[in-house]
Amino acid sequence: MDTPATSSPSAPAPAPAPCDLSTQCGHCGGPMRPEHAHYRCTSCGQRDSCCDGPY
Repeated sequence: MDTPATSSPSAPAPAPAPCDLSTQCGHCGGPMRPEHAHYRCTSCGQRDSCCDGPY
């Protein structure tokens, strides 16, 4: 007698933790510093402008 193959549904992947890009660099995780109308990472220099970001 053949038994049907059963597959258990895999659990969905957990959602990534939100990241406040005004305090933490989305590139390296370093601290951000306000600079005029944008923020700049003090570790890698990545700039996140309020015009190009998710703000």
